[in-house]
Amino acid sequence: MEEVTKAQLQQAQQLIKAGQRKEAYQLLRRLLQADPNNAQVWWLVAHAVPDPDQQRKALQHVLRIRPDYQPAQQALDKLKQPADAASSGVGEVLEARATPEEDEFFLTPVASEDASPISSETLDIYDDAVPAATGGAPPASTALGTAALMGVLFGSAAGVIAGVVWVLVVVLTKMQIGVVAVIVGLIVGGASFFGAGSRRNLPIAVISVIVTLAVMGVSQYFIVRHFTIQELAAEGVPVEMPFYRGVSDDDLYLDEVPGFGRLAINPEMGSLYMPILFPPGTILAVAIDSLGQEPITLVFWGIALWSAFSIPSRGSLTVRRR
Repeated sequence: MEEVTKAQLQQAQQLIKAGQRKEAYQLLRRLLQADPNNAQVWWLVAHAVPDPDQQRKALQHVLRIRPDYQPAQQALDKLKQPADAASSGVGEVLEARATPEEDEFFLTPVASEDASPISSETLDIYDDAVPAATGGAPPASTALGTAALMGVLFGSAAGVIAGVVWVLVVVLTKMQIGVVAVIVGLIVGGASFFGAGSRRNLPIAVISVIVTLAVMGVSQYFIVRHFTIQELAAEGVPVEMPFYRGVSDDDLYLDEVPGFGRLAINPEMGSLYMPILFPPGTILAVAIDSLGQEPITLVFWGIALWSAFSIPSRGSLTVRRR
């Protein structure tokens, strides 16, 4: 395990006192990756992050490793007080303590062999809360919302492309290739993760799953629609394909098409209306009916959804001590 030196601790504290908290946190994060159970580093992290919730979590890590360190408990107690009384509590405790060269807490090696490893997600959570040296960054909740939005945009864009490719593969080969669905899940999961700024957390993973499910459902609908039109053409039934057309009470000539229900017939042309888009309920029913006819497809869909979930949620991997 790489040792954290007194010089590194002094450097981090000087950056904090100089108002360069982002730079201080970047240094402290590297130290945590090398020694994630160093109470001295977590103590300084509590002063590098501006958000009280993140300060509280850092102080809890200090007390988990060094439950006898009273300044951390005092700072944690101050954070539990009303906002006006605790607004500068952590900073006051830091100022009250001596500098690393005068404080025995910074001079005494910390034995952390028995402490639990810290996950990389625990380290990542502080990134959203650290302000830039020249100005404040948005709160963690705002940053997470922006990341989620970008994850949706990137995941959706990649999903549309992957869905079109899937439909084309099935149409051209006339085969339902299940592994293509798995690839869709991988593409959407990777794109959601990338769009969210390479953040790994549960909300991004859930978004990735929802986008993947929507893409696969709509793609399955277009696949079924294509082959239904081919079957109708083989039976000599002419088909008109407006962008969208529902069934109204004025439609007197109706035909029942498996999966799609009742469709209107053009009384003048004798052709069947098969619009490009049906109501959402019909699209869902077509996809579900198709899966019911080919249960093995559900296996590939399950793998695809798991792939879409696991890529953005692998932040639970622990940082191993060297």
